[in-house]
Amino acid sequence: MDIPDGPDAPCNGDGIRDANETCDGTDLGGFSCEGLGYHAGALACTTGCLWDTTQCEAAGYCGDGQIQSPAEACEGPELGGATCESIGYSGGNLACGDDCALDTSGCDAICNSDGFKDPWETCDGEELGDTTCQTLGYHAGTLTCTSACSFGLESCMAEGRCGDGDLNAGFEDCEPGNAMITTCESLGLHGGTLVCGDDCMFDISGCQGSCGDGVVQSPYEVCDGTDLGGTTCESLGLHPGILQCTTACAFNTTACGGSCGDGIVQAAYEQCEPGQNNPETCRALSHFTGKLCDENCHYDESRCLDATQVSAGSQFTCARLSDGTVRCWGNNTEGQLATGTTSIGSNVPIPTVSLPEVLSVHGGSAHACALLADNTLSCWGANYYGQVGTGNILTPVLQPTVIAGLSTVTQLDPGGAFTCALLSDQSARCWGRNHRGQLGNGNMVDQLSPTSVQLVPGVIRISTGTAHACAILEPGGALRCWGDNNYGQLGDDTTVDRSSPVQVSGLTNVFDVAAGGNHTCAIDTGGGTWCWGQAGNGQTGDGAPFGNRLIPVQPDWSQTAVAIATGYQHTCAITVNGAVYCWGENSSGQCGSGSTSDRSRPNLVNGVSNAVAITAGDSHTCVLLSTGIIRCWGLNNYGQLGDGTTTMRLLPVEVLP
Repeated sequence: MDIPDGPDAPCNGDGIRDANETCDGTDLGGFSCEGLGYHAGALACTTGCLWDTTQCEAAGYCGDGQIQSPAEACEGPELGGATCESIGYSGGNLACGDDCALDTSGCDAICNSDGFKDPWETCDGEELGDTTCQTLGYHAGTLTCTSACSFGLESCMAEGRCGDGDLNAGFEDCEPGNAMITTCESLGLHGGTLVCGDDCMFDISGCQGSCGDGVVQSPYEVCDGTDLGGTTCESLGLHPGILQCTTACAFNTTACGGSCGDGIVQAAYEQCEPGQNNPETCRALSHFTGKLCDENCHYDESRCLDATQVSAGSQFTCARLSDGTVRCWGNNTEGQLATGTTSIGSNVPIPTVSLPEVLSVHGGSAHACALLADNTLSCWGANYYGQVGTGNILTPVLQPTVIAGLSTVTQLDPGGAFTCALLSDQSARCWGRNHRGQLGNGNMVDQLSPTSVQLVPGVIRISTGTAHACAILEPGGALRCWGDNNYGQLGDDTTVDRSSPVQVSGLTNVFDVAAGGNHTCAIDTGGGTWCWGQAGNGQTGDGAPFGNRLIPVQPDWSQTAVAIATGYQHTCAITVNGAVYCWGENSSGQCGSGSTSDRSRPNLVNGVSNAVAITAGDSHTCVLLSTGIIRCWGLNNYGQLGDGTTTMRLLPVEVLP
């Protein structure tokens, strides 16, 4: 063994162990032979202040290769002749421990089956030494003792243990190394990586928490318990109140003060609710339509829309609203309502599709056109003769289509099966059917694209009828007409059709003109009214016997007119004071007289005042009032009056929003 020896410093021999001395005289620094690993002996100190282990060595130490009895039972491989059997075991391998004591761990105990567990026995009878299946790592079972005094594990093994590769339900969540179906999410946790622990239980340390742990895990939770993440009723767009968190970690807003859009008006915070029947409406404020209630649940009259222009087709009507959009109603069998379909139609105004900002909209027989904000022209509906201007006769045209080559349009009017437009250079173009010369281009051949009308520049207004058209020219307000003249509707004192414009006899200073079915009317700059053509139903208004008027005649009245409109066989005009008068055919109430009797002289329409614009279809009439409201009357078989019914109206009714 190693014996500490002091440094090579002088030994003073004073009997006191100094710091640089191993020992000095009898002062051994508390050491002994036993403290130095020897079995016995007397430790001494040399005159050189070093230990003298002579007597210690005589007693020996464990590891010196010699068995010193009784301090040692063995030394290394030397067992002193002892075996497992010689010391009371039944067999096995006896060894020597590091402490020179016999190691009997490899010996087999002798079972004497006396019911008492001897130190060398694992068990004996029912004496198991407090050991159970569970203390041995098994899940359950009944531990027994065999006749050889070893544990009987059959019952324990039947219950299984963690790590045996079999998932023992009721005792284990999982088995290490086995594939797991269970996930963090299926355990009600939010996500992450679930692993199987050494104890065969789920290790959720890699999962991302769960609802109810009091911590908001985003994006899985918006709240958890009392943790609302700083959210309040107000930050959710609700009115003040107490925000709570549900057991599902979602906001419970029932104690908040409601919100704009929940369908309930909270008087302390709101004036109205969008989409609900609020007490105030745009119509109640004398606007045509609009959503008065804004997204903040307050009334905003700037959201209301007024009708700024109205135009009647044969059996339908369209209006331009103050936001540049268009609503149409009535017959839609040819797609003339611009809804993208050929549905049966609508008896209330409905929005058109695919139209950008519109300056004005105009109805023809079964097609319509809109003047767009960029001064181009878009048309739709029936196209049997190319009247939509697409360059073909594919019909119907369900989507509004911009007409190629027209980029400076200032005014337009669709007719029976043709269309005419006025350009910024004061020239005119027409296209579509031309069997009566109604395109004014010098022939009677249909045109699929715009063709020039034979008029010198200077056209300031154009109007189309069933198969004829008229234009006002400047200077002087001269009036030219062309096309069908079977009833004298061109006013040239003949009944000869004209494929080129002719002067209307005796009329100058014209500022408004309206071409109807087979008659025409105009207003001069003095407010005088003139009509000519077919008069079989009194549509010229002169009160004379029915027939044709080949030159202009004046209706039998003394009113000053500011606007005029012609239907198929009736006429209506607005006077300078905003009143409306009608005359002509009235079989469907289109004259607004309250009866169905034809009117050969102008008849005041009751229930209309402050009219600013007027339009006439085949057998119905509509006016735009200064308030932006539209009123209509007459035939309503397709809902062309827009009042939500198909009932004929002998007096004006309001078009619904």
